[in-house]
Amino acid sequence: MLFPVIFFFTILFSELQPSRVHDHLRVRRQSPLKETPMVFPDMEEVSENQCIAYDGGVGLCRSAGLCVFRFDSVKDLEESACTMDNGKIGICCPSKPPPSRVSGPNRPESPVSMPDISSTDLDFAGQEGRSIVQRIEQLEAELRGRGLVVQKGSAEYYLQAQFDGDRRKIWELGRDGLTGVEATLRLVKTFQLTSMQSQEGLKHFSLVNTVIADTCPKSLPCPTTKYRTSDGSCNNLRHPEWGKTFHMYSRVLPPRYADGINEARLSYDGGPLPSAREVSQRAFASENRPSRKVTVAFALWAQFLAYDLSLTGVTIAGNGDAILCCHPEIQKNARLLHPACMPIHILDDDPYFRKYRRSCMHFLRSIAAPRPDCTFGPREQLNQMTAYIDGSSIYGASEERTNALRSYEGDAIISGKLKWSIAGGEDMLPTNKSLPCASKNAPCFATGDKRSNQNVLLTLIHGVMLREHNRLADRLSSLNPGWSDEILFREARRLLCAQLQHITYTEFLPLLLGNKVMSSYGLSPKLSGYSFDYKADLNAAIINSFATAANRFGHTLVQEDIEMYSSQGARHDESTLQKFDPSLLHRKDSFDALIRGTLRQPAQAFDSHVSNQLRNQLFNDSGYGLDIIALNIQRGRDHGLPGYNEWREYCGLPRLRNFKELENIMDSSVARNFSRLYGNVDDVDLYPAGIAENPLPDAILGPTFACIVAEQFRRLKLGDRFWYENGGMESSFSEAQLHEIRKVTLSRLLCDNTHVEAIQLVAFVKQATWNPTENCRDGKILRMNLTPWKNEPVWT
Repeated sequence: MLFPVIFFFTILFSELQPSRVHDHLRVRRQSPLKETPMVFPDMEEVSENQCIAYDGGVGLCRSAGLCVFRFDSVKDLEESACTMDNGKIGICCPSKPPPSRVSGPNRPESPVSMPDISSTDLDFAGQEGRSIVQRIEQLEAELRGRGLVVQKGSAEYYLQAQFDGDRRKIWELGRDGLTGVEATLRLVKTFQLTSMQSQEGLKHFSLVNTVIADTCPKSLPCPTTKYRTSDGSCNNLRHPEWGKTFHMYSRVLPPRYADGINEARLSYDGGPLPSAREVSQRAFASENRPSRKVTVAFALWAQFLAYDLSLTGVTIAGNGDAILCCHPEIQKNARLLHPACMPIHILDDDPYFRKYRRSCMHFLRSIAAPRPDCTFGPREQLNQMTAYIDGSSIYGASEERTNALRSYEGDAIISGKLKWSIAGGEDMLPTNKSLPCASKNAPCFATGDKRSNQNVLLTLIHGVMLREHNRLADRLSSLNPGWSDEILFREARRLLCAQLQHITYTEFLPLLLGNKVMSSYGLSPKLSGYSFDYKADLNAAIINSFATAANRFGHTLVQEDIEMYSSQGARHDESTLQKFDPSLLHRKDSFDALIRGTLRQPAQAFDSHVSNQLRNQLFNDSGYGLDIIALNIQRGRDHGLPGYNEWREYCGLPRLRNFKELENIMDSSVARNFSRLYGNVDDVDLYPAGIAENPLPDAILGPTFACIVAEQFRRLKLGDRFWYENGGMESSFSEAQLHEIRKVTLSRLLCDNTHVEAIQLVAFVKQATWNPTENCRDGKILRMNLTPWKNEPVWT
């Protein structure tokens, strides 16, 4: 089955009990409401006859691409065929009321008794924090002098490239954040503070008026505008920093550091947790298990979207060097080990790495983020991307980066376009020879995100988005010849961002989460009209557990080999996912051949089986590399993520009492492996257990990851002032424009920006009777009419 059916309280052998489920997870029964279709004269219309829907209510006969997200199962979908008034076959779309407005769980704050801490005490702690950071800088200078830095072309080099942003800014923010953490640790030690006092009490003590007040983030002025800022600032006018680049992740559960402030989580009995590599090696496997549900296009969108939402800042040296953790000289001399190093131990009997005699896997801690409220408190981490679904990976997450990507063709040609180059005889992303690139013969491509060259399919989807922006700019220019280059660019970007949001919430999330989760969290978009659900008091910042664990589910979907198909349908090439090597896209016809492959090839199934390339050879195709699963587990410990059992409780699931109960919610062999690895069921890390959970019926994810992901996307929808459905805002689309945006599908974007002749209606799902392949030129894959943008009011 492909589409969502049942939610938490009817799943997994009645695992959930309604009394244990948060109110925001409960589905409330409501009588169906009739939705009246909107008609706009002199425009291409969607044919809509009334019909009887599978739920017995009155529905509207629509194109399948418009409302597949309304269905609870494929059986209901297959039995809902109807004839539109233009004679074409559609599906009877059930008319359901808008979902109940929901709110996430809140943790009540309890008063915390604190000792008398004077301003002199705060100053002394600040001075101590600054002194410790200065000693670390001296160590970095010594390491560079000894040549103990990451070498270009190594697996560690390409791993660091994943986190590369503005290196100077990352270093400065990391220094400021670490100063605050070390100052906090000094207070904890001096006053013998408990974990509760450290986390809840110290946040009421400010760094302002101390010697380290200069580490506090600066306030932001906010202009009134209909357009987003590049860095996400001023989306929320009350809290301009919410969702902004270079600000800390949010949390829904407090961190679980070993010392309450900074040190990575330990086991229940105070001992070390099992090696992250050992967990990866013993609990995960590398079998080829293709998904029966989704295509590679689904896995690709998951990665593209993840990169649009988060990029964790990782520690670098003050001179910009990437820090080395596993060099033999460092292993022999503990004094040379950088405090940010948290290397992963490799056991002597490791079945892969033992032949290379490796005992240490490189891992650097994420930088400590300055706290936006400028208080003392535990270590937090920093997001280099904007939190919103705003195309920041396309356009860049700073005004400087955005401007560098724009074409600015001059007074003679006003285009509003992004820069482009010609590759394989087609319009493609601009090239940049200064980027980290493994290809010797072809340069890497420039986008808003340096990670876009990580694999050829990611570069491919960025190429599609470049073409779509420029296509929109061309069309808007023809409708509004008086618009300036600036207005054309901003309006094309505004429209493309709306398309990204619509595709994500109507095509991607229903498959990932299931319809019941979508409804319970209020994620399903409206069929017509505006939304007035914007919540100015809801912080849309990316949740730490989402970025660090739940949103890394896509690593299990990756295919080791990618398929390419000719226009005649013949499979004519297959290429491994090379690291930072987009040379394939410089070949003629490769772009379209790869697109066809993403639509035909199934993704890997969501389970504890992960590509060998990702588990043993990450960023090094010959010989040994890194292990993405081990890195993900270690990153969760670095960030102080609570264990899996705490997250079950947060999501309203029964807390596990022993390892035997794990066998009821995941493959029994994986559960037994966890019992051999961990000393207590409370020790189990969130990431590996979340991956191993049995999926919800007709969804991809299991209940714990679905809970975290749904809560994040609830915030991204209700906490985004520029959300495409919002009414009554400076940025609001007209109702006629919304009518057109609701026609958008990924299939249409691919039709408009490639030479692929035919595509299935729902690109994320394999071709089926209800999901037939349609010619891009006929009307079954609906096309957005841009006429309502003629004479669109603009802001100068």
